[in-house]
Amino acid sequence: MSGMPVSESLLRARRLTSRVEPMTTVDRKQLTREILLGFWKVHILHHAAEHPVVGQWVLSELRRHGYDISPGTLYPLLKRMERNGWLRCEVEAGAGPRGRRYVRVDAARRARSGAGHRGRG
Repeated sequence: MSGMPVSESLLRARRLTSRVEPMTTVDRKQLTREILLGFWKVHILHHAAEHPVVGQWVLSELRRHGYDISPGTLYPLLKRMERNGWLRCEVEAGAGPRGRRYVRVDAARRARSGAGHRGRG
């Protein structure tokens, strides 16, 4: 300890914690959303590293795990992940502009970062 008597230390800690504002409902909703987005990103990256996936499959997979996610949330999230270089998107050959878009983890980026290495052995 710092040499301060215990009662003085507790009083000081109480004063410090009393300055913290309680979270508002809006803050909690934003925090919850950010945490969920993180879970969804990890889940998407996990499956996209195993095999190419399409948005509709991702929607059903996340819903199977109890996440209530809409296409209006998922597709912009996939686009952001692609823009960040985490995913690579491929359109089904010969399917035209509205063809199925498969996403997978960008293998070249993964190899450069060493993320694919699992030091077993």
